[in-house]
Amino acid sequence: MQEILHSLARPFQLKHELANISGSIGISLFPDDGDDAEVLINADQAMYLAKQQGRNRFSYFAPFMQEGQPDADRARQRTAQCFEKQ
Repeated sequence: MQEILHSLARPFQLKHELANISGSIGISLFPDDGDDAEVLINADQAMYLAKQQGRNRFSYFAPFMQEGQPDADRARQRTAQCFEKQ
């Protein structure tokens, strides 16, 4: 993960300017952290934790991230419905 974050953090030329970006990565493992859409939602929660911790970080999903998260519950339901339609 550190190599990916370091690669993202390298300045690059964007037309006539030097651009800088950073990344936040959330990691969720299948099947330990969920199945189908749940893994993606859990990775999303881990990414937001990484963002809260600062720039250029990564975070693994942990079950505590689901506690008290009504938005995550709604996102799970919507994403699961999308998978059911396919």
